[in-house]
Amino acid sequence: AHAVLGGPEYRPIAGHFFDGTVAVTMEVHLRAFDRKITRQWDEETGLKLLDL
Repeated sequence: AHAVLGGPEYRPIAGHFFDGTVAVTMEVHLRAFDRKITRQWDEETGLKLLDL
């Protein structure tokens, strides 16, 4: 999963989040889409990008 966490001095730390323990509280934001999201190969970048 991807996460944005608050670090020292309230600076954001973002990246892949694999596991952890919540000390007090946690906020979670999920978004539902009304269509299927797929990935398509992009020749210019060489990546499979989201096809929204």
